[in-house]
Amino acid sequence: MKPVFHVSMKYGLIVLLLSLVGFATAQSCCGNHLEEEFPSVFTRDSVYALAQETYSGTLVNLSLRIYDTQENTCTKRPLLILVHGGAFGGGSYTQMSELTNRFAKRGYLVISAGYRIGFASAGALCPADTSELIRAWYRGMQDIRSSIRWAKARHNSLRIDTNLVFLSGWSAGAYISSGIAFLNLPQEKPVQTYAIEDIASNGNLFQRPDLGPPEGLSNLNGSSDDIAGFASFSGAFLFPENIPQGNKPASLFFNNRQDDYSVPFETCVQDLWEYNCPQGYPTVCGIEAMTSTLEDLGITYDYRVYDTVPCGHNMHIPCFPMFEDEVSLMATFFNNVMECNSATSVGFNESLQATKNLILDEPKSEISWKYGDSEVLVYNSQGRLVQQVFPLSGKLLLDLPSAGLYFLKSKKGSSQVQRVLLK
Repeated sequence: MKPVFHVSMKYGLIVLLLSLVGFATAQSCCGNHLEEEFPSVFTRDSVYALAQETYSGTLVNLSLRIYDTQENTCTKRPLLILVHGGAFGGGSYTQMSELTNRFAKRGYLVISAGYRIGFASAGALCPADTSELIRAWYRGMQDIRSSIRWAKARHNSLRIDTNLVFLSGWSAGAYISSGIAFLNLPQEKPVQTYAIEDIASNGNLFQRPDLGPPEGLSNLNGSSDDIAGFASFSGAFLFPENIPQGNKPASLFFNNRQDDYSVPFETCVQDLWEYNCPQGYPTVCGIEAMTSTLEDLGITYDYRVYDTVPCGHNMHIPCFPMFEDEVSLMATFFNNVMECNSATSVGFNESLQATKNLILDEPKSEISWKYGDSEVLVYNSQGRLVQQVFPLSGKLLLDLPSAGLYFLKSKKGSSQVQRVLLK
């Protein structure tokens, strides 16, 4: 299978879609979450973790901002947690207001969570060594996992569905989010996060103790930090070799091919090229460089990419020309994971059982069908029924409306799902 789904569009949009895990049963959704329904967004801040140790040994309290609407009275809403960027050395949970407002108005409870930032530096945004950046990334993952558990433990007062928790991040926040999604086993803990040698920085000597387990040490309240899905803006893969085979959250990636000098797309490189750090930034892999790994893991994936557009790395704010389109795609993607408003949808849980993509060049094509002779239902990638056809002598005659990904499933009998990609 090739990681295709190349569609000619203005700005050359490409979205990577990994439908890796779903729910055993369809969720009961309150509202459709696709359009903005609730106009008035209000915020409140809260401390979610006390006295967390930074790289320098100082203690900080960690805060988050909740975005809610007066009009939304649903008692079990999806939760979206957003993670800010800042090259692991800066940024704030107040940064993500454009995305937070758009999803709060769509019926989500939205949280923008802070995390421990900073590392021993060699000047500017250059870490003193590679381990320092990896440890900063790991602390961020621990903190955001803690914020997830904090919210789940308050599911009644926050009126959220603990099975419908989604995560999204930009830049450093995207790395943190993808780490939470893909690197969640104890054996995946990086060696740099154990106790290692002290590090000198700007005339100071910093100790580097063991950072503890991936879940961190705060809000260990019995709630899980599992997520249903995540969306990444301007991110890439750190430690891709540690991504194990197995269930993973449904995932959506937005990347910019030409106008982003901070994150690679086609290769594995040392990140943050524009800072010209002599050392310190670990090698990270863009999505194009990861396709063979995804293939080997049996992961369902499709992607598209933005080419040469303004705002470069800042894909999470309205100055990016396709921002509203990104928001719409993200809302549709999460909606499909929740299986909202699509009673006839094939569902992401069933897509797990799908075969690899069968790639077609023509909308009218005859394909082999070996899953019985009952009527076959054909769904598009948004879960909408687009064709119903009966097999004839082990063959199906498809008439697909447009390029894209489709799911084929027998109406009765076999639960096997066939994916078809029309170029």
